[in-house]
Amino acid sequence: MYGKTILKQGNWFSFIQGIIYFSFNEYKLVPRGDSDFGSYSTGIDLAEDVVPKQFGLFQNYPNPFNPTTNIEFDLPKSGFVSLKIYNILGQEVADLINSDRMAGRYTVRFDASRYPSGMYIYRLQSASSVATKKMMLIK
Repeated sequence: MYGKTILKQGNWFSFIQGIIYFSFNEYKLVPRGDSDFGSYSTGIDLAEDVVPKQFGLFQNYPNPFNPTTNIEFDLPKSGFVSLKIYNILGQEVADLINSDRMAGRYTVRFDASRYPSGMYIYRLQSASSVATKKMMLIK
């Protein structure tokens, strides 16, 4: 469709401006034109047409990293998902995802520019599965 932008789950923009409406107990933002959309970001991406058969958390890449890395995981069914980063002492340092997600393969970019060098643990949890992996930040 010309003039319409279809957003999928996981698409991020740096800003969207337009006219805000409130109806049926929901806020609606209606952009006026293409210039109302800011730069596109790939914070969390849902891969097209991929429905994995099993739950999976993959090793981050690159690893070791400085200061950003990608964390990829598979969700075989929709539901609540939590992806958290912990330091080596077990203290939570980042909460990357804490919401419902559709089934699919996701890639999350983690920016550790404000964290010190060292070993970190990332933990993915869904309603029925939990997985953890280690990653190394070297500055």
